[in-house]
Amino acid sequence: MRALGLDIGGTSIKAALVDEGSIIGATRSPPYQRPDRAQLDACLSACCDGLPGARDAHCVGLCLPGILAPDRSMVLNAVNIPGIERVPLRELVGSVLGRAAGLGVVNDAHASAFGYWREHRSDDRLLGLALGTGVGACVLDAGKWLSVTGGSSGHIGQIDVGPCGGEPPLGPDGGRNSLEGYLGVEALRARYGDGFAERLGTLAIDEPPMQALVRALRICHAVYRPARVVLLGGVGIRLALRADAIRDAVARELTSVAQPGWTLEVGQSDHHAAAGAGWLALEGM
Repeated sequence: MRALGLDIGGTSIKAALVDEGSIIGATRSPPYQRPDRAQLDACLSACCDGLPGARDAHCVGLCLPGILAPDRSMVLNAVNIPGIERVPLRELVGSVLGRAAGLGVVNDAHASAFGYWREHRSDDRLLGLALGTGVGACVLDAGKWLSVTGGSSGHIGQIDVGPCGGEPPLGPDGGRNSLEGYLGVEALRARYGDGFAERLGTLAIDEPPMQALVRALRICHAVYRPARVVLLGGVGIRLALRADAIRDAVARELTSVAQPGWTLEVGQSDHHAAAGAGWLALEGM
């Protein structure tokens, strides 16, 4: 069987067609900013048009940011994607595929972590930190999701990690000094301009976004005790050149509660979440 994984992110939609063992193909939509429903429909159609076989998939895995309804039928709140709020998700997918299909719904951090884990399996605890338009986290124990609250392993993007120098930022959720307020896409754009993505590989460890990330990871070691930490998402994978410096800063006088020998890894693809959503949908069939 094949599944179509759709990662509806804050700046674009990524799509991946998968079977039980591999990624068959992947694509992405044109970029957007705070899209309405019509823009979302157009971008979803563009993804399907650019991925042969997408509309024939047996099921669809939908990866979403924000707060899901308890029955996972819709997104109640999505700060960066207002066009998806309170839209029935089966209706959204059906309007693009032109038919009903089996649907699995998962948050973006879970999908990213699972997509990475499927390609780098282990039996220990993995913490995936999804860094993009928003910031989220997922904990997997041998691939099994740890749910804490609100359909997630914890709202890490909203934890207070400041102050980290300068005026304490206000995150999009209204929280002062939040990790997302330092390291989300809009925060990075405001600090470094439209070319922020090129800056990520050269950020000094004492710059506020890096300080915020280091503090967040130190907190996560005390709370979750992961054996593996993985930076994911469009921002996370572009920090690969700074991974050693980040790990060294996190490890410096880190609590003894942390797992000995923990590793810091970095994702390699913008499509981990789309692929992960597809694989999770297949597991649910």
